Amino acid sequence: MINFVFKKCESIKRKGKEVEMLKNILIERIKKKGKIPFDEFMEVALYHPQYGYYMIKREIGKKGDFFTSPSVSSLFSLTIAKFIERNNEKFLQDEKIQILEIGGGKGYLMNGLIEYFDENNPTLSKKIEFLFLELKPLLFNKRIKYIKESDLKEKSINGWIISNEFFDALPFKRILKKDGKIYEIFIGEKNGKLFEIIDNPTSEATEFIKNFHLDSKKFEETEINIQAYNWIKILGRALNKGYMLTIDYGEERENKNFLRKTSRSFKRHRISDDLFDDLGNKDITSDVDFSTLIKGGEEIRLKKIFLWTQEKFLLENRILDFKINNDISKINQLKVLLNPEFMGEKFKVLFLKKIT
Repeated sequence: MINFVFKKCESIKRKGKEVEMLKNILIERIKKKGKIPFDEFMEVALYHPQYGYYMIKREIGKKGDFFTSPSVSSLFSLTIAKFIERNNEKFLQDEKIQILEIGGGKGYLMNGLIEYFDENNPTLSKKIEFLFLELKPLLFNKRIKYIKESDLKEKSINGWIISNEFFDALPFKRILKKDGKIYEIFIGEKNGKLFEIIDNPTSEATEFIKNFHLDSKKFEETEINIQAYNWIKILGRALNKGYMLTIDYGEERENKNFLRKTSRSFKRHRISDDLFDDLGNKDITSDVDFSTLIKGGEEIRLKKIFLWTQEKFLLENRILDFKINNDISKINQLKVLLNPEFMGEKFKVLFLKKIT
């Protein structure tokens, strides 16, 4: 399990020397092991303490490599807050409830929640303990308690666990099927160049493939995210009573007859299939398989309430009720959040309830 840090803040361009250093670190690791699975390659590329992509401050938005829903508009966070408020009856008798955000980076979402509750429901706000789990917090607020993964004890959270684009940044494995047999993609090195090696799956990949019956699925190449599967169970065990709400891009693949390849890299909002080029300067990601999260959740008594598109979730929770006074900027922000051609359909909202 990796320690993680997430996207956000001011942009720093990696110099060629630093890119080469990261590549050399990978090459030395490969030389020692012969080859490494893709998720190990991705972990180094994104999370190396000195040279990993996420380990420096990055700008989001037009000048960055990507943007997120909370950074597009504060209305997104305020709508999440209203949803929490309306579903809070389970905690009416509790003296204190927790709202934990994981991987929140600069804290657009968490700040929006605090702002809403302080202004609109101060009684409830006083009962809430706001928790923030992030390797390198970029959000500093006296209302927030900063915690570590080691603080996630079993049944330690009564309330809510929320995340936005947490699972899409976890390292994943790549697998392919050829002549009915499933193989795993590894990374090798020759004369200073990285290349892909196709070999039999690792034992953990084999177990995951069996658990999710992927041998019966049709695909040429696709991804499996064992870390996402493990994280949902860590979070579910920590949740004693309450709900989990996670927003990310992807789909529920369980009912799909054909599984797609979705691995890609991002730089300056441009997508590339080249996952080796410009290491440390590009994000590497894939679509989230919500079936993985749902199945992992079921194993620790997290029941799926719904999986909706972001458009449906925001409209059902009346994001359009907020007064924007014909503000062109806010109107354009809403279009980005709601339009199926932008974030409205690609992004999904998964709502889970802990069964006690």
